[in-house]
This record gives sequence, C-alpha cells and structure tokens, in this order.
Amino acid sequence: MFKNIHRILVDSGATIDDIVKINWYFRDMDDRSKIAAAREQFLGAHRPASTAVAISRLVNEDWLIEVDCVAAVRG
Repeated sequence: MFKNIHRILVDSGATIDDIVKINWYFRDMDDRSKIAAAREQFLGAHRPASTAVAISRLVNEDWLIEVDCVAAVRG
C-alpha cells in the first residue's frame, strides 16, 4: 500500500515529508495496531494530520484497510 503512495509522490516531485493529511479506513478498528510498524517505517519521524475511520465495507471485499493522503507539492 505504501509503495504505491511513495511512487505517486516521487512521480509528482514530492516526498513523504510533503504529506499533510492521511485518512485510514478500517473494516475492523482492531487492525490499527497491525499496521503501526509499517506506518512508522513509511513515515519515519514525519507526523501529518491523521484520521482513522471504521467502516463496514471497502470497494474490494478482500481489503481490510484503505488509505488516502493529501500532499502539498511545492513548485
């Protein structure tokens, strides 16, 4: 999941540090703890605004989490 976000940022001339907001959509809020390590590895010390939302369904029935983010790209 984070590889796709990273690729889009790089293709746009941005970096992880340009992310200003991340929205997390969980089918089961208990899964939050399972991605904490991946989030820490992806963001490092950067801490953008973040919202977590528990929802009953995602577009793909196999998905347990979906993430979107907003980046402020300079230039």
